[in-house]
This record gives sequence, C-alpha cells and structure tokens, in this order.
Amino acid sequence: MCRKIAALMSVIITLVYLLPCVIAFAYADEANELIWKTEEIKNSGDHYAVIDNCRRIIKYMENEPLTDTVNEVISSRYQAMALAYEALGDYKSSAKAYNEMIPYLESNTSKNMYDLIKEAKEKVLQYTPEVKAYVDQGDITYFGAKNEPQNGVLFGLCSDGKSVNKIKNDSAKLVYCEIGDTDLSYEEYVINAASNSGQAVEFALNCPNHEYDIKNIYSYEGCLSAISDMISKYSNVPVYLRFAAEFNVWPQPPTANEFISAFRYVSDIFHKYNDNVAVVWSPNQISNWNLTLDNYYPGDKYVDWVGLSLYAVIYALNDSNNSNDYMDVMYRAGKAADPVKAIRGIVSKYGYKKPIMISESGCGHTFINGSTKTDFSDWAVERLTEYYTYLPMVYPQVKFMAYFDKYMNEAYDFQLSAGRNMEKTFNKLTESDRFIHKKAGRSAPIVYSEIKNNTVLNNKSSLSAYTHIYSRGTHHVSYYIDNSLVGTSYELPYSVKLNTRHFSEGAHELKVEAVDMVGDTYTIKSSVQLSHEDKPKPNISEEVENKRMED
Repeated sequence: MCRKIAALMSVIITLVYLLPCVIAFAYADEANELIWKTEEIKNSGDHYAVIDNCRRIIKYMENEPLTDTVNEVISSRYQAMALAYEALGDYKSSAKAYNEMIPYLESNTSKNMYDLIKEAKEKVLQYTPEVKAYVDQGDITYFGAKNEPQNGVLFGLCSDGKSVNKIKNDSAKLVYCEIGDTDLSYEEYVINAASNSGQAVEFALNCPNHEYDIKNIYSYEGCLSAISDMISKYSNVPVYLRFAAEFNVWPQPPTANEFISAFRYVSDIFHKYNDNVAVVWSPNQISNWNLTLDNYYPGDKYVDWVGLSLYAVIYALNDSNNSNDYMDVMYRAGKAADPVKAIRGIVSKYGYKKPIMISESGCGHTFINGSTKTDFSDWAVERLTEYYTYLPMVYPQVKFMAYFDKYMNEAYDFQLSAGRNMEKTFNKLTESDRFIHKKAGRSAPIVYSEIKNNTVLNNKSSLSAYTHIYSRGTHHVSYYIDNSLVGTSYELPYSVKLNTRHFSEGAHELKVEAVDMVGDTYTIKSSVQLSHEDKPKPNISEEVENKRMED
C-alpha cells in the first residue's frame, strides 16, 4: 500500500503568464492600456474589475491572427478570469473560463503547456455542476469476465480489520501478501475461511521493494508457484489477484516496459494454473505527475479486472495548509473528494470492456498531526455514503468494493470502528439490494440505469439522482412529471418512488431539480415514456437468481 503520496508526487505550481510588454497589433493602444492596468487592477483585490479587464483584452485579441503570442495573451486572460471567479466562489463561471482557455493552450507551438492544461481540465471536471437522474430498472452490465457477478457488487473489509466480524452481509475479504514471503499460513487461513463461508477473496500481492521487485520478478518464481499451489487447494473460492498495486505512485516507478513484462509474467502463471483466479491491474486514483497511466496497461489478455485505490481525505498531501481549491482539485481531496469524478477517467477508458474493482478504499475520519487529532467523522460519513450509493448506481461496471479498515500510524485513520457512526453507516449502506450479500456466486436484484430521452419508466420504480455541486453540496432534489411534483428527497441518492398510474401512459417530461446549500437550482429535463406495468426484474440467469434466493 502507498498512503504517503506527499513523497511521491512533484510539487505543482500554478502559473500565471507574464504578458508581453509590447503589443504590435491593430488594437495596440487600447489593448496595451488594458494590459498595463492588469497588475494594478489585480492588486486592488477587485475581482469583478479583473474579470471585466480580461474580457475586454480577449475581445481585442480575438480579432488578431492567432500566433503563439496572441495565444498566450488570450489564455493568460482566461486564466486570470477563472481565478477571479474562483475567489468569488462562482465555480461554474470559473469552469467556463478554464474550458475556454484549453484550446489556446493546446494550440501553442512554442511552449509546453502540459501543466496548465492538466490543471485546467481537472478544474473544469470539478467546478462544472452536474445532475444526472437514474431509475432502478434496465439492462445489466456484464462482460463475462473471470469471477464477474452478473449484477451487483461484492464487498468487504481487509481480513484483519477491527470491524471485520461486525459487518453483517459482506461477501468478500481483502488479504495482503508481500512478494517473496515464504510463510503463507495466514493467507491460507483467510482463503480456507472463505471456502467454508462461500465468500470471495481479493489477494493483494504487493511489491514492497517497488521497482526492484518488478525488475527482478523472475527471481520470485518459487514464491509465485507457492501462492498458486496454495490457492489451487481452494478451487471453489473466487480469488482476485491484485499484483503490484499503486505502482503509479511509487517513489521510483519502473519503466512501462519493465512493469508490463513483470505483470504479464505473473498473469501467465495464475491464468495457467488457477482457473479460479482473476488477475487485477490496479493503479492509485492519483498518478505521479509525469507518469502516463495508460502506458502501463499490460493488455486485455493479461487483465481480467481493472481496479483502483480510492481514498477520501480532507487535506491534500497530509497538510492542513493545503486546504485550497488548487490542492483539493489536483489531489482530489477536501471539496474535490467526489468518488464519481475520481474514477471517471478509469471507467471511461476501461469500463466498456472490463469490470471495475474499488480494490482498496477508505474515508479518513480523523486527521493526526503529531499529538493533535482532529475529528472529521461527519465529513467522512458523507464521503462513505457517496462511495456506497453513488458508485454502484452511476457505474454498473463497479462490481467489487473493498474497504481498508485499518490505521497505519499515518496522517489519517480509516478504521470504521474508530470513527463516529462510520461502522453503523457502512452496515446500513451495504444492506442495499445493489450489493451481493454473504456469498459470492450470487447476483444482486437491483440494477440502475441513467434516465435519458425515451427511457421507459415503469410503475413502482425509484427515481434517484447523482449531483455534483463543487464547494456547496446539495440540499435536496425534487422530481416532476409535467410540472407535477412526484417527490422530494434530502438524503443521498435522493430517491423517490414513482407511481406511474397517476399519469397517462406514453410520453411525458421528467424534470429533476437539485437545490444547493445556498438555494441555487440546477435543472435537467428528459422526455420519458411512462408505463403502468410494474418494473421488470433484471435479466439475470435463472441459475444465479436461485443462488441469490438461497438462505
């Protein structure tokens, strides 16, 4: 595991361009006058004046032939405008300014704008308000991958977590092993227990020596064979082998070719000798600054599942001084800890062909700085609720979620038992029929699909919503059919029951209104088809459905 990302990533600096001193353009006098006033206006602290100044400069420059110099003038003004909107708390307008800036950065041929482009794209992702509606009916997402449930989410804790015996319905365990270990007695104990209980096991095969272990993977042949032989004794247990996880935040990562070669070697062993093992490729949610994650993908033949380590923490880089928009956004901490946004890139890239695993996760409820402990349990409970409501609803590809129920003497405590209401909330959330309970090999009876134009809504279905309103949060969500109120919800995922028999069958307008904590409203509308028939069951095979119905 890699908790200390502070030591693993480059220091990031937000850059603001220095404008050219001389502007030899058709509108030179007017433009120069505005440009020379820029610093004075900026120093005045009048953010509205900064925005107005930037707009006027951009208006002049957009009439000029697009050169790199013009590019830099325009993009620097969009950046200054975006920062001014940030300071005002108008993140929607800030996102728009950053989005306008990106094409100018990308077309600059004389300078490397990688850092600024990356920052702008992350801020557009986080600052843009988003509301999406879902209904608990539709087709299941199933790839036929090894050990993949037809529908629903396997879940559980690390096998030595304090709350492991207090979780009511868990269907999986997470056990850690370091490559090179010769004593596998504890790992076998966990897998044997899973064999008796019918649970699945995520087997995290870590590389404690990071780059060295990857480069010397062939020297571990005996260790890999021993693990394979041990697992083969429990062929009824679905095992998910997560090898070399979080490689993208190692202090000194191997080259992409070195990593791929090692991963393929390990994958080939377990694919050859263990029919019950699915191999998992699992980076961290944040990569080292200059590492291109896709370059490390070993290939579909060698990867059965794509995983991700996902942690919600209040302060970026374990430092309370980093509580600001830039650090939150770039490290997906604090106000930017939305899990849906955090995994969108991975799901977009691989979720059309592979099931997704949240292979390790946690919500930091206590921040430890020396002898000082600060309680953020309420914040952590909100994040935990987002993890276990939003992710299974928004991403049907997510079919396994493991929680890191431990404290490792570091900056954050993730233990469910140590955080106020954490354990209780976890049990309540995982009671949902979106999760697979107690035994692997079953399937969940609920499926969600996004409501779009022409979506059919049946009677007794539930309407829900995913909302993302940066910095403000959501107060409530209301649903209307043809402007007639269906219901309002104040709790994630803002669900209400729909009785379609109160309306005629056929085409209607569904309006969803999310109201943030300061009273602003965000509305989406869809043209839907209402049916008086009760909602259909998911199209799960009879064999799997019978397993679900077992006591």
